[in-house]
Amino acid sequence: MTRSINDTTCAQHNDEWLEQIVAEFSRPLRGYFRRRVRSVADADDLVQDVFTRLSKLDNPAEIDNAAAYVFSIAANLLRDRARRAGARLADSHEPYDEAEHGSGRRETPEIRAIAREDLDAVARVIASLPTKTRTVFLLHRFDGLKYREIAEVTGSAVSTVEKHMIAALAALSKNVKGDVR
Repeated sequence: MTRSINDTTCAQHNDEWLEQIVAEFSRPLRGYFRRRVRSVADADDLVQDVFTRLSKLDNPAEIDNAAAYVFSIAANLLRDRARRAGARLADSHEPYDEAEHGSGRRETPEIRAIAREDLDAVARVIASLPTKTRTVFLLHRFDGLKYREIAEVTGSAVSTVEKHMIAALAALSKNVKGDVR
């Protein structure tokens, strides 16, 4: 198959873009993964997986925020990995036995309903946050990024990230009964 000049130029541009991304994000991604997986080899494999996914993009120039995109891929890889690990462990599940595992606290339908209401309230508050505040909150609380990492991903100052977290926690404290710290 013969490539046109435009195809070759586009491929070269994509290769250059990928080289730049690898140079810029290899180290932050390694740190991100090393804090979340047990082995250095696994962290390095995950970094490679991020770049493999990026290499398959048709037009990477359309990405507005490369850092956010790269770390979204990283977070998705970790979720996929956890899901696969959970599926492998499903066969080793031990049935619950109140005598052996019980905490003395009984879960009743009322307790489950209250917990569901609290969870729904938290979800509503998070969904109602301004986009940037919500993004900062989710990156910190669900993806485990430190404020400095969030600042890099969002292109903000660390103090701005802190202000967004304070706003998110204040909104949660105001609108949800339970402890959100």
